[in-house]
Amino acid sequence: MFFVDAIVGWWGALPWWARYGVAVVILGLSGLALLKGRLIIWGCGGWALHSSFSPDGPTRKSAGTTFRTQSTDGDLARGRTESGFASIQFVVLPVLPDMTLLERMMLGVERVRDRLLRASAALEAANISYAVAGGNAVAAWVATVDAAAVRNTQDVDILLRRSDLERAAAALESAGFVRRHVAGMDAFLDGSEAKLRDAVHVVFAGEKVRPEYESAAPEITESVRPGDGQFAVVSLESLVRMKLTSFRRKDQVHLQDMLEVGLIDATWTQKLSPPLAARLQELIDSPES
Repeated sequence: MFFVDAIVGWWGALPWWARYGVAVVILGLSGLALLKGRLIIWGCGGWALHSSFSPDGPTRKSAGTTFRTQSTDGDLARGRTESGFASIQFVVLPVLPDMTLLERMMLGVERVRDRLLRASAALEAANISYAVAGGNAVAAWVATVDAAAVRNTQDVDILLRRSDLERAAAALESAGFVRRHVAGMDAFLDGSEAKLRDAVHVVFAGEKVRPEYESAAPEITESVRPGDGQFAVVSLESLVRMKLTSFRRKDQVHLQDMLEVGLIDATWTQKLSPPLAARLQELIDSPES
């Protein structure tokens, strides 16, 4: 009984993320033992994401790709695409009653990261070209210079070709996202109960986000894989143009972040159209305004 009481006491003293980690290790070892010939990769923050590949390889098109999502009440949804014999499985990261404020803050950041990785993995599994845009693209570029300067963002923006929208919708829906068209914008909510901020927002390549904008969004070909190449990101020059075109307060803050770490500077005005160059120069001349 002393041994049991010690184990129970030790388990109860662990924070939520440590309990998740221990559970992941136990489940991962069990999975490796039971699923012969399959590679299991467990994500962090619970069993947030794992991929498994058949030893027969991805050429078995008839097998399809299976995605599974589980809500906090245990419901399980399944979907299939036509991209090969691979699977990605994830569970929505829940808010637990005993979480501290700091743990809830960490969970908020982790949910956005998980949403980004799941969406990009689903699109890549379906062989759909895409690029991460918006605040996550800024964070990715800033991280190549100074991780301490990275600013968190609450949503995920994905650049897609309009011609790929239906295929992308099938891939994202099979990964647990729910398609919505709100205020003229295509979005994929992270579950049926999610808010619009808990979503993947679609930006169409080569089209203006708003009619009054000077420039259209970049083409899919204007993308790269910075750092370790985990996902595709809008190229730095294209991202700067997007931010200068929309030029909302948060876009200005993102541009300031890129200026502060030296990703862009005054010489960039020579690469831009006169209206966009004037906006960048304004930020350089009045960084505190």
